[in-house]
Amino acid sequence: MFGGSDLRTASALISYGSMLLETGFPSLAEPLLREGLRSREAALPDDSRLVADARQAVAACLVALDRMAEAEIETESIHLTAP
Repeated sequence: MFGGSDLRTASALISYGSMLLETGFPSLAEPLLREGLRSREAALPDDSRLVADARQAVAACLVALDRMAEAEIETESIHLTAP
């Protein structure tokens, strides 16, 4: 019914990953957020607000994991694609 590239699945992954991040589990959140981002990138144009929101969630997770250089790269890609 719903596959990995389905936008509803992507939204569920991002929501769950965001909840894990907000409750102090960034290492569990990261793979979910990245998978949600991959799915949105596969289904939507790069300048989609949904792609930008997913990139922001991944960047926030990387900050929580103290991986600032990776977070900066994600954040810069948001500015390049989102108006």
